[in-house]
Formats: sequence, C-alpha cells, structure tokens
Amino acid sequence: AQFTNFSGSYPDGAHLYLSSDIHATNYIDLGPARFSYGVDLYGIPLDTKLSNYPYLGIYATSSSLMLYYAKMQ
Repeated sequence: AQFTNFSGSYPDGAHLYLSSDIHATNYIDLGPARFSYGVDLYGIPLDTKLSNYPYLGIYATSSSLMLYYAKMQ
C-alpha cells in the first residue's frame, strides 16, 4: 500500500490496518504507522484478497479505536 501526499496525526502505537469495515471487525495489521506526512510504503501479504478488506485505516491500539479510514477504490 502506498500513501502519497498524506498528512495527519495520530498517537504513538497507532497501526495501519486493512479492514473489512470501519470498526476493524476483521483486519490485517500492516504494522506501526511510521509517518505523519509525505509518502510511505507498506507491504501487503501476497495471499490477501483486497475485496475482503475495502478500508484502509489508522487504528489506535491503546484505545481500540479506528482513528481515520478511507474506502479503497
């Protein structure tokens, strides 16, 4: 997954998730959020069926909340 022209803020410990819905009921954790602006790349497991995970979000693991999300097209 590639972010371009991204700008945002989030707490320490936030992770980037591919998710089945905006509540991260079913998700794939792509790892810690590493940036707050610019461009960054995250690996997606090769066997991932992206149609099952239409949302990309930043998830606060400490509070179990989806902070930001976007529906992928």
